Amino acid sequence: MREHGLGDRDHWLVDLTKRKKKNGHMSHKRIEFEEFDYLAAVCDGSSVYVIPKRNLESSREGLLLRVIHIKEPLASGRADSMKAGERWQEYRNNFKVD
Repeated sequence: MREHGLGDRDHWLVDLTKRKKKNGHMSHKRIEFEEFDYLAAVCDGSSVYVIPKRNLESSREGLLLRVIHIKEPLASGRADSMKAGERWQEYRNNFKVD
C-alpha cells in the first residue's frame, strides 16, 4: 500500500497481488479469492478499512480486483473526489465482521 496523488486526488493505492521472482524476473500474481476473508488496510493512525472479500470481486466472477483506491472522505472539493472518498467509507474503522 502506498500514498498516491496530490491535493484532493490524494489516496491510498492498495495492490491485491503477490510478487514472485521466477527465472530472475519479478512477476505479479493476483491474490486468489480463497486466500483470505477480509482486507484490512491501515491508511494512517486513525483510518483502518476492514473490507470483506466479496466487496473486492472484479467483474470476472471468482477473481479479485488487482488494485483498489482508498480515499479519505472530504468535506468539500470536486464532486468526483468526494464520491471517491465515500466508496469505502462504510468500512472505515468498522471492525464488525460477519
